[in-house]
Amino acid sequence: MRILHVSDFHYRKPWFAWLATQAPDCDLICHTGDFLDLFGSVPVPDQIRRVASWLARLRSSLLFCSGNHDVEAEAGQAGAWLRGLLSPFAWGDGTIMSRSGVTLVSSGWGTPCHLEGPADVLLRHAPPGGCATAVSRADGRDWGDFELGEDLRSGLIPAMDIVLSGHQHAPRCWHARCGAAVSFNPGFNAGAEVPNYILLDLAGRRMARWHEGGQLAGALRLTDTPDPAADDRIAARRRPRIAPGHPKHPCCEHEP
Repeated sequence: MRILHVSDFHYRKPWFAWLATQAPDCDLICHTGDFLDLFGSVPVPDQIRRVASWLARLRSSLLFCSGNHDVEAEAGQAGAWLRGLLSPFAWGDGTIMSRSGVTLVSSGWGTPCHLEGPADVLLRHAPPGGCATAVSRADGRDWGDFELGEDLRSGLIPAMDIVLSGHQHAPRCWHARCGAAVSFNPGFNAGAEVPNYILLDLAGRRMARWHEGGQLAGALRLTDTPDPAADDRIAARRRPRIAPGHPKHPCCEHEP
C-alpha cells in the first residue's frame, strides 16, 4: 500500500491542483488538516466552497483529519463544513478503516484520541508532544499533542506503527520515534510551487521518502530507528521560506 501524506495547505490553490493532477500515484491520500487559512484575505465561506470543489477532483481516495484552522473557521460549528467533503471515496474525522490489511484511524482536532483497538496508522493534526516532529526548528517550542505523546510512550495506545501529522510548519525533523511508533510531519514551505509531502510504501521495501519543494530531501526505512541528528543537518541546509507578503501563522516559525 502506498500512502501520500500531505498537510497544512492553508488555501493554496496550486497545491490543491497539484494534488488532483500531478501528485505521485498512490493508493490513498492522507491529509492531516488545515485546508483553510484563517489569516488569509479570502472570506472563509468562499474558501470552504472552493476547497470542496478542488478536493472533489482528486483521482485517489482521501482520508483526512481536521486541523485547528478547519475547526475554528465557523464560530460555534466545530468544523461542520467538513462533513460536506465526505463521499464513498473521502473519509474524515472519526473514521476507522482498513485498506490492504492496514488499519487507519482519523482523529479530529480538539477531540480525545482514545482508540478502541490496535491500529497501524493514526492521522492527527498535531504531532505527539515531546517529539521532534512537533518542535520548532527556530526556537525549540513544542506545538505537539502532549497527551498523545505520553500515551504513545507509555503504551496506552497499543500497536501503533505510524502517526501522520502536520501543524508545526518548520519541525526539527520530518520523522521521529515516539514509543513504538514513528511520527511523520512533512512541514510547510510557503514559497514552494508544490507542497511538501511524504510517500510511504507500507509493503515491499517499507520506505518513507520526504519531498520538500518537489525535491527528494530524505528517506527512511520503516524498520530503522530515526536519526534526529541527521535530519537536523538536513534542516539546516534546507530552511523553508515565507512567500513575500504572506503573514506568519502562530505555528509557523519560518524566518522571512
